[in-house]
Amino acid sequence: AFLGDIVLRRAQDRTVFSEKARTLAVAFRLDDSLKGDDAAVTVRDGRAVVRAGRVRGLVFGAGELLRAATWREEGFSLDDGELAFRPVKPIRTAYWARHFHNWYHLATAAELKEYAEDLALWGVNGFNYQLCFPAVDRAGAVSNDVARFERISREVYAHLVAMDLDLLCDGGGNQAPQDSPERFRGEPNANPKRGNLGFNVCPAKPGAMDYLLANREKTVGSDVMRGVRPQWLTYWPYDEGGCGCATCSPWGGRGYLRMCRRFSEANAAHWPGVKSIVSTWVFDDDDWDGLYRYLATDESKWIDALMVDSHTEFPEYPLTHKLPRPVPIVTFPEISMWARLPWGGFGATALPARFERLFRNVERIVSGFMLYSEGRFEDFNKVVITRLYANPSLHWRDVARDYCRWEFPGVDPADFIRLVELFEKDHVFPDFKKPADADEHERHCREGLAAATEAAALADRIEHQISFPMRPCWRWRLFRIRAIIDREIYAARDWHTPKADECYRELMRLNLSEPVPGLYRNRSAHGAVRPWVD
Repeated sequence: AFLGDIVLRRAQDRTVFSEKARTLAVAFRLDDSLKGDDAAVTVRDGRAVVRAGRVRGLVFGAGELLRAATWREEGFSLDDGELAFRPVKPIRTAYWARHFHNWYHLATAAELKEYAEDLALWGVNGFNYQLCFPAVDRAGAVSNDVARFERISREVYAHLVAMDLDLLCDGGGNQAPQDSPERFRGEPNANPKRGNLGFNVCPAKPGAMDYLLANREKTVGSDVMRGVRPQWLTYWPYDEGGCGCATCSPWGGRGYLRMCRRFSEANAAHWPGVKSIVSTWVFDDDDWDGLYRYLATDESKWIDALMVDSHTEFPEYPLTHKLPRPVPIVTFPEISMWARLPWGGFGATALPARFERLFRNVERIVSGFMLYSEGRFEDFNKVVITRLYANPSLHWRDVARDYCRWEFPGVDPADFIRLVELFEKDHVFPDFKKPADADEHERHCREGLAAATEAAALADRIEHQISFPMRPCWRWRLFRIRAIIDREIYAARDWHTPKADECYRELMRLNLSEPVPGLYRNRSAHGAVRPWVD
């Protein structure tokens, strides 16, 4: 029944009720002949049958069905025919960073469930979803904050289970609270790897690994985790994490792997069969060397997949060194925080050419992705990555065309594609405080203004094209606001104008970044939309 509800609600969002509107009867059927995440859809004479071998395949098939229709205010049109979803890359997951009072942290259960549905309709098949209240936010929290967060966690988790989507959770690390015993403290990383919110434990010190395992048992045994069954556990070396002592170094190739193996044994006792993804985030060559030596040993058999990526370009090492044994590689696309701060503070972020280029560089060696998200403002980036990994024969413009027809019915896809191209062109702001006579700075300012001016004019045109029911939707508002803010900033060569400040205030409402009286008290600038605060 909930599958029909997912389809019906999205149809209702896009149309105004009319007795003359076309109707479509949709049936969902499990079919053992379809394997994995594959789905098949048949449309004939006002009836659609969606078939798949498992429930989540039916969700993916429903997405194909909905996007095949042409939507108008008074209804839709849909040609008879066959549709299919046959993803090439099997691991297509999203990491929701539920911390620092960002949208994921403050959204209601209903909002999070709806957004999980939205992404699943595009082909996302799992979520790295933090159920426990984030330790970094505990200093300013009270019991009601924690209770609300964890109640929402349970409700959303139940919905992910109903949709047959994978759950990915943290498997444990060497980060510890600030009030943990000093005798366990590790040596600082020789090459700092970001993050300093507590302190890192040296797992080689007497009693330290037992301390980490005891903390892990508290997490796994907490009320919010009761009955939860993740399909994947992820392990992270840095940001935060690491120890630079002689016994642990190089951390990524020695101490980290020894520690994670101990965690994996403890986790398997709770969740037999759970799989492990080992991240290589910001590894140096000595980390990689140690990991490759480890993968050549039988001791490494607990590692089921590697996560490989960086803030900028894909690491060179795995492109030039063959893995000692076949281990699936998962990318970690940085869709939120690249080049604009505060992220989400300027409206929609759209970088499709960048993410297609990164994908093409690694297409031959990767089995999927786990994209990192700080909110909804990069929704378009999520869809581009999901569709390219599901169907590498697509170009990002094909994805943009489908996104436009589905999310912004009535809009000329060519206009939307050009708008996205312009957003990507002016994404990196110049330093407006530099002297105006610096040639490179002046060129950047002029080109940015030209792109922003054209984008604002396109957004004005699209505003009048988009069908009335979808015009106020948050996705379009984020695109519309981005066009206005960019034009204002480039024209004034300043972050603040009356019109820009008005848009910032709307973004605060859309991103749930306004302080809520009586709720979260210790706000962080990490994900807050406050671009006018210098």
